[in-house]
Amino acid sequence: MKKFFCFTIVLLPFFSIAQQKQKKIGIAIQVNTVNDLSYLAQNISINSTPGTVNNNSYSLSIKGNYHLKNNLVLQLKISKTQRSSSFYSDSREDDISTTPPSLNHSQIFEILQNSSTQSDLVMALGLYYLYRLNKFELIGGINLEGISHGKAKSRSSREQVQVDTTATQIETADILSTGSGIFPGGISVGVESHVGLNYYLANYISIGFEISNEFLYTKIGNTSNATGTYTQTYNSNPPATSYSSYTYPQSYKSFDLCKPIGSLNIIYWF
Repeated sequence: MKKFFCFTIVLLPFFSIAQQKQKKIGIAIQVNTVNDLSYLAQNISINSTPGTVNNNSYSLSIKGNYHLKNNLVLQLKISKTQRSSSFYSDSREDDISTTPPSLNHSQIFEILQNSSTQSDLVMALGLYYLYRLNKFELIGGINLEGISHGKAKSRSSREQVQVDTTATQIETADILSTGSGIFPGGISVGVESHVGLNYYLANYISIGFEISNEFLYTKIGNTSNATGTYTQTYNSNPPATSYSSYTYPQSYKSFDLCKPIGSLNIIYWF
């Protein structure tokens, strides 16, 4: 019995809430991972051909926290998300045989370039519950969330060189096509749930991480304003060039369970 009592005394500080006076207001800066938007993934796709993909997307949040009770916190969050990605592929860099094509055979070389940019503004209001274990703090909560989706811009180009062998000659055709589009903005509304762990460097400052998930209804405008031009230039005799343009409608309405988002944050309490 005495050993059990001593063991309990030793462990008690690790399972008790810290006794220092609780700070009431916290300001947090948070860095988040960035998910793709479903409607953009369908319309502004980074080509699946092997190549180089550059993603310069980022997401930053500012959060205000207010202790309603010792373990219950009201939270307001404002976030800015910027999506920017590009793709480049050049089949001439691949290990392609230099043997001339056989009779009635075509060999095509392509240079592909795609890029897209888009931004979001996010506002969320909610509550989270915390459990403090000395310098560690477990949190879990839910937010009501609204997102304003900015217009998305895309650009693409495709340069193609085709070699055809016939019984009497080899004909080379250079084809260049370019396109650009502006996709409409829209809104998303829904709920965000999150869990996390914070560590207090001092009574007034903590660092931590969160994992969150969103269930959203997204509505994107009725038409896309997407326009493109298609230009073909043939290395023939005489040279020939053709032009065309296109527009097409685009809308998106859907309920989506989004991929989890990871976040790192630093919070100052006063």
